[in-house]
Amino acid sequence: MPKKTPEYLFAQFLDRSHNSAYPVTADGVELCSASHLTPYGVTAANTLAVPAALAETSLEDIRTALRTTVGPDGMLAPVMPAAMIVPSSLDVLSEKLSRSEKTIGSANNDPSVIQGMKRIVFDYLTNTTRWYVKTDADNGFYWNWREKPTFERDNVALTMQAIFICFFRAMWGAENWRCVYASNAT
Repeated sequence: MPKKTPEYLFAQFLDRSHNSAYPVTADGVELCSASHLTPYGVTAANTLAVPAALAETSLEDIRTALRTTVGPDGMLAPVMPAAMIVPSSLDVLSEKLSRSEKTIGSANNDPSVIQGMKRIVFDYLTNTTRWYVKTDADNGFYWNWREKPTFERDNVALTMQAIFICFFRAMWGAENWRCVYASNAT
């Protein structure tokens, strides 16, 4: 098994986060949706209504939206941003945003509220414009090994060749859609 298979599998999970053909949440919708339904019938979103490219203002919009997140009971349950998750193509921009002490492009000398935000560059994401903000919500992303990778060797008689087989079982995903907020930028 390539050592990177778990990363490929989790990247595929995130790549499908806006695809309704892959419902993964308890309410039966995709991970990132504008129509999550709580048990009490309240509809909530964890994606920007208007997709935006990664920028200081779009990160500020998500930070504001996270303050109005609703919990399973339909009541206000604010969450905080923990890290931005970006593809390789947004690595440099995300670093500039997290390091800038002042608001970018402003002559007003305003402090940046994004400065110091942790960033995770996930090289295995195939969409080069979609980005995420991981939150501090409970029961978020998970990866559980059911069976750790094991390698077996089978010697083929009379050919002097060896066949190697790798096997593993794992579960991965997100228990709580509030663990992530996304922008499906194009």
